[in-house]
Amino acid sequence: MNVYLVKLPVGEYTYGDDYAMIVVAEDELHAERKARWSSYNFRQAKKIDISQVNLNEEAVILTANVGG
Repeated sequence: MNVYLVKLPVGEYTYGDDYAMIVVAEDELHAERKARWSSYNFRQAKKIDISQVNLNEEAVILTANVGG
């Protein structure tokens, strides 16, 4: 299994929408499928950015803020 950062491009979401998630999946196709099944915002998106997380180096993967 791999770890993926799945996010919507800037401008594809507004206040209160899901815009990024961490997904554990076999590959990018399964990561996209899981993201679309898990969130209405991802289900409706035309484009989703997916990047595999390198587990061999220390990193901050996601810092989320709802705004306001």
